[in-house]
Amino acid sequence: MVALLLAAALALPAPDTTVRLPRGTTVEISTFDRPVRLNGVAGDRVTVRGTGLELDGRTLEIDGGMPGRSGRGPVTIDVPTWATVRIETVSGEVVITEAPTDLQVDAVDGRIAVRGGGGEMSLSGTGAIEVTDFRGSRLGIEGLTGSIRVAGATGSLEIESVNGQIGLERVTSRDVQVSTTNGQVSWAGPLDPAGTYRFETHNGNIVLRLPPRVSARLRVETFNGSFDTRIPAATTGAAERRPGPPRERRVTATYGRGEATVELSSFNGSVVVRPLGET
Repeated sequence: MVALLLAAALALPAPDTTVRLPRGTTVEISTFDRPVRLNGVAGDRVTVRGTGLELDGRTLEIDGGMPGRSGRGPVTIDVPTWATVRIETVSGEVVITEAPTDLQVDAVDGRIAVRGGGGEMSLSGTGAIEVTDFRGSRLGIEGLTGSIRVAGATGSLEIESVNGQIGLERVTSRDVQVSTTNGQVSWAGPLDPAGTYRFETHNGNIVLRLPPRVSARLRVETFNGSFDTRIPAATTGAAERRPGPPRERRVTATYGRGEATVELSSFNGSVVVRPLGET
């Protein structure tokens, strides 16, 4: 009987804990395989559901525990949107709504999904990473094998992947750098006339969907691919892949007044430009 009561007690979810977060305190969240649900809220209170917390100097520590010791349900945390937050997980997914202004997430083997928020955000992991409606100044993403998707973002973007496709749409930025070793890179949306954009893949195509009246100068490099545009442009260089051994091709395409600077490089793939909205 005692053993049954003890097992039942251990199965109960941890009670909610709410504390005031002093300014300048970093919130550190760590789990092994439990999902993390983080919500940005107004005010200065932190509420934790599913585990406990500990304030150690300028650090508020939230530990989801090792596997099998703290249950399998999610760890849910409400934090002020002005907070500095660090999240580490081994195999649990991380889902964030209204990201705080200073956020870093490292998920060894788990999906990361962020909706809303601002400030500066850095995400890294081996699973899929998705960011939606980020209204910040800087977004950095490092992926390994999962796909990366950004749908709605502001600020400078730096995105890297090893084996995964990268897709960006509705991005408002003057500074974008995107690279992957194996995978397609795609962009859908306008270009800032004062912006600089760099897209690179070793094995994969680069596909840009741009407004028909875009003003940009594209510098294209490809070794075993071609350049194809369905938006009128003034071009120089060899756009088509010619018979014979593969060789490097360089093309410059000027759209409108050629204001935005776009550099595109694919060793084993083509560069394709289509009107925005065309499938």
